[in-house]
This record gives sequence, C-alpha cells and structure tokens, in this order.
Amino acid sequence: MSEIISQKIEKLYEPSVIKNIMRELFTALGYLHKNRIIHRDIQPENIMFASTGVLKIWNFRSARRFGQKPRKVKVNEFRYQSVELLMQSEKYDESVDIWSANCIFTQLWLKKHFCPEHGREKVLEGIFKLLGFPKKDIWDEFFTFPGVNDLMVFNRILRYNIIDAYFKMYCDRVVSPNAMDLIHRCFRYNPKTRPKAEYCLLHPYFIEEPRACPVEEIVTLLDHASICDQLRAMKDKKSV
Repeated sequence: MSEIISQKIEKLYEPSVIKNIMRELFTALGYLHKNRIIHRDIQPENIMFASTGVLKIWNFRSARRFGQKPRKVKVNEFRYQSVELLMQSEKYDESVDIWSANCIFTQLWLKKHFCPEHGREKVLEGIFKLLGFPKKDIWDEFFTFPGVNDLMVFNRILRYNIIDAYFKMYCDRVVSPNAMDLIHRCFRYNPKTRPKAEYCLLHPYFIEEPRACPVEEIVTLLDHASICDQLRAMKDKKSV
C-alpha cells in the first residue's frame, strides 16, 4: 500500500475506494483479534493487495498473542503507533491496532499523514497538537507512564481537540459526519473506550452512500500503480 501512496494515484483517495480499504482492513483486524493476535505494527508498509484486489496484512514480526508476556514494540515508523505504545507501555491490548488503522483512515482523507515528523517525541507532540493533551478524568493511566513529566509542558499549550478544524482546513473533499465520528472514536486516548474492529464495521459510515467500491476497482487502482503486473510476475515465477 505504501507504494500506491508514494505514487500519489488519485483513485486511491476516492471516497468509495477509501471505504473499501477500511472495510477490508477492519475485517482483517477483526479476524486477527478474534484469534487473539495483536499485530502492533499496522502501517501502509505492512498492508498489501493480492492481484485480485483483496487486502492482506503481513509482516507479523512485532505481533503478540493475547496474554503473551508483554514486551516493548520495536519499530522504525512511529507515526502509526498509539500513545500507549509511544510511551513504551507494556500494558496494551488489540486497541493499538485500531488506532493505527485510524491513522491510515485519516491519511487517506487528508492525502498526507497528520504528523510530518518521524521521531517518537515529535509524533507525540503531533498527536497532542491534533487531539489535545490527555485529560486525567478521561485516561488517568497516561499519567503513570515513565517520562510523562517531560511532556507536561504540552498540557499548558495544547489543550484542545482540533481534528474537525484540521480536516476542514486540509481535506479537499467533504467528509461525512459519520466518517468524522468514526475517526473520533478510534482516536480516543483511553484504549478501553476505542471501538473493537467488529463495531467499526457496524458503524453507520459503512452503510451510508457512497458504498464501498467493488473489488474490481481496487484491481484498477493496482493496474494504475503497475502493481498487478508485478504480482502476476511473482506468481508466475513461483509456479515455474
């Protein structure tokens, strides 16, 4: 998926295409979570499409099973990580994947990631600028994380959630209230209040018009990116 994004193919940003991608991504995450697997590194680089247009999640090097001894996530791309992972917490659940999927959701609407910086602290700052600093009555666990005192300066200057205004300023298309509602829900600071993947699929956003495009349009998108030919060549090579 990262290759399609890098080519800036406009079809990728059509509302019906976005809806297809997010429906398939939440479906895939629902399957993983039902089987007690947390991916922990959902990002465009780890999402690919088969030549038939079907979305696939891959690269499970960071994945963990529910109940498995927790460990810190080691990744090079911090912009798709949830706050609890950025704070290097060893207490997390499958909701970290929902946050990451939502980063992709917003990126598809905005045609860019909301945080241009890549370092851990810079990504945290970017999140606070967009969503405001976490409040104790919403997520008191945040204030127990190591290093939180170093971030308290943002509590005085970044207090407000400005995501709606940010979308109005930087999104060149109309984003429905239902789409914005789903974005807000998946960006909740408190992991316990983020929706499960199966709930996301039941959200009114996926029912309203325009509906998700048929898979044939994803194949067309791949053809625009010359990816289908690459996938077919790989398949032919394996069959020899």
